[in-house]
Parts: sequence; C-alpha cells; structure tokens
Amino acid sequence: RIASIDALFSVPAAKLGLAYPVDAMADIVHAVGPQVAKYMTYSAARLDAQAARAAGFLLETVDKDQLAGRAASLAATIAANAPLSVRASKASIRAVLSADPADAARATALGDATFESADYAEGRAAFRDRRPARFSGA
Repeated sequence: RIASIDALFSVPAAKLGLAYPVDAMADIVHAVGPQVAKYMTYSAARLDAQAARAAGFLLETVDKDQLAGRAASLAATIAANAPLSVRASKASIRAVLSADPADAARATALGDATFESADYAEGRAAFRDRRPARFSGA
C-alpha cells in the first residue's frame, strides 16, 4: 500500500454502532497488528499516514502529486516480473496468513509449477545473458 503523506485511515465501526465480521477483522489485524487493530476499532480514532506506515499498514508515503506516478511505477515493476512466480507468491502469502491447508496445497502446486515453466527457463537465460527477461506467463 502506498498513500499520500496527508492520508488518514480509520475503522469507524464503534462510532456507527456496528461490528466487523471476523473475516474483515482478520484483514485489519493482519494489516496493522493486534495492538493497532484494537486501538483503531475500540476508539474509532484516525491514523495519519506516518502512523499507518509505522504500524506496517503502508509500504511508503509520497507527496500527493507523486502518488499516481509511484503507484504506476510499482505496478509496472510487478507486471514486468514472471506472472506465474507472482501468482505463486500471492498464494503462498495467503496460505501463511490463513493457515488453511487447502491454501497451502494450492500455493505448493503453483510454486512447483514454476520450475517447469517457460518463464523459469527464460529467467535463467536472461540472468546468464545479463539481459532483461521477457516473460510470457507460460
């Protein structure tokens, strides 16, 4: 997550008289940790971008006029990498966070498949030839 330096974040449930479902609360706890999740949900207080970054909720903060460009740059960096590898990494992270055996099995299968992929061969060749890789997602 990237945000402008003037961004504010809150979980206003306590001010609205409602509660978040467990799966939504899990997302909040995983994003900011249990201590900050408790603070945000019990108090409904706002976190500024600096506090949200310190809590691990944000990767970085940038000036408001640089936000779109920085987000596009990061997206382009991710898109230039091997799609199968990124997909397997997403699945592995999900498996770690969910502790669900089905998620772990899916992540293992996706990870194993990368070793037989054309993209892995391309990545090795590009590294050997000292050139940027051209991944196809196959």
